This record gives sequence, C-alpha cells and structure tokens, in this order.
Amino acid sequence: MAERIYPAAKPATNPTPTQPLNGNANGNGNHANVMNGNGGVNQIFPPPKSQLYGANRPAYRPLPRHQRRRRNYCCACFLWSTFILIGILLLAAIAGGVIYSIYQPKKPSFSLTVFKITQFNITNSKSDDSAHLNSKLNLTILATSDNKDMIYYFNPVNVSVTPQNHPDVEIGSGSVPDFILGTHNRTLLRFGMSDSDILLQDPATANSLKSDLKKKNGFPIKVRLNTKVKVKMGVFKTRKVGLQITCEHIKILSETKTITQVSKVKGGKNTTSSVTTWNLDGKSSVNCKFNLRIKIWKWTF
Repeated sequence: MAERIYPAAKPATNPTPTQPLNGNANGNGNHANVMNGNGGVNQIFPPPKSQLYGANRPAYRPLPRHQRRRRNYCCACFLWSTFILIGILLLAAIAGGVIYSIYQPKKPSFSLTVFKITQFNITNSKSDDSAHLNSKLNLTILATSDNKDMIYYFNPVNVSVTPQNHPDVEIGSGSVPDFILGTHNRTLLRFGMSDSDILLQDPATANSLKSDLKKKNGFPIKVRLNTKVKVKMGVFKTRKVGLQITCEHIKILSETKTITQVSKVKGGKNTTSSVTTWNLDGKSSVNCKFNLRIKIWKWTF
C-alpha cells in the first residue's frame, strides 16, 4: 500500500504577499493591508455602522426615581397654580360685571369755575440775581356726581397752581378739608391762597413770568389737586385710593381798574389808584381730568 503525504498543519512562516502593502482589495479603499511583525500581511477592515454612528453618543443613564418624582411634583404645582389663578380672575370678572350692571357707576366730574389772581408781584433781589414772588389767588372747583347709588368720601384736598410754561414754579398752594359727595350732588371747593417770598433762583424764569403776564392772549395756568377717595355702593365699601385731578390749558386775562378814593377832609383832593387783577377767560377750557393713583408697595400707577 502506497504512503500518503499530508501537508503540514503549520503555515509557512514567510508567505509571499498577494497584495501590495498600500493597495486595496477592489480599488475603492474599503480595507487596507498592513505588514505585521512576522513579515505577513494583516487586513484592516472599516468599522461597522453601529460603531461608526454611536462612537460619540453618551451612554443612556436613567434618572433616579426620586428626581423623577420631584420633577413631576413641580409640574403639577405649576399647573394647579395656573388653574387657580385663572379661576380667581374669572370670578373677579364675573363679580365686577354683576356690580356694574346693578349700580352702573359713573366717574365724578370736576371743573374750574372761578380763578382770580389779586396780587402777583415779582421783585428782584439786590444781593444776588434771584427774585421773590408774592401772590394771592382764589379759585373754585365744582365737583359733580350723577350716580344714584354711589357715595364718595374724600380726604382733605391739596391744590397746587403752576404756570403752564414753568411747571417747576409753584405760584400758589392750599387745601380744603375732607368732604362727602353724595348721590346726584354738587359740591363747591373754594381755595384761598396767599404765598409770599417764593424764591425764583433763575433770572430767566422771573423775566419769562413777567412777559407772560402781559400777553394779550392770556397767561396759561395749570392746576393740580391731590387727595384720596373711598366709594360706597350699597353695602359695599372700597379701600381708599389716590386721586389726582388736573386742570390744564387755563388762560387768565389781566384787567386793570381805576379806584378813586374820596377825601374825607373838606377841600382835600381825591386820590386815584389802579389795581390789576387776572381773571379766568370765559373762552378757555376748564374741564379737569380724573385719574386714579394706585400704590402697590413702592410703585404708584
């Protein structure tokens, strides 16, 4: 029987490379050949797509159970707070609509009926460039309410009079005590103001006031009133809120009268003197604006 010769199980130590070292299998660069330490050739294939796309992706780590509970609790609190706030606003709107339909509230109106300046003297100081103002004013404000079920309770009213062109110069100030404006009622607010030695530091301001007083079309004046008011509607009462009343574009005209004083002594001479006053122009607008001033902490609206 003839012998059979089997090939060696151990491969050749230095096989002849079948591919070039820097070549590729099919010419499209899918894998590369690298010489190993024994002179052989190792083929390096590209990584699979799962490794290629997920190389920079962080591993998924689920949140602990207590953190998920905390986040769910915060979301629930936010949603419930939003629903409660919306409900309160809806209830307030419904209550306001019911009260308005029952009482039909109307704002009180204010108008300037009398304004008179009996004294307005500007004297220049000899020591410096400042000037001093002495003034006497009288004005009357008419407050009217056409409500049938609303009563207004006013605090003391403070008034301030300034020229329209110089709002920082106050030529008169005064106040009246508190009063009540009832249903279908009218109330006259009379102010008598006397101010002396009002300092005018800017000479240009003093000269401007003197020229404004001589204008034929009138001296423009602005009047501000500040107070607080509380409203009673049937059994309901509101809290006191700030109120500002502004009367603008008021023009006063100068009027000079000659006064003759008869001498009480026989044969004596009569003396004459002229007095200049400034009165409200009947053609000027005297309607006043009504604005509420609501204070929340440090801010006033």
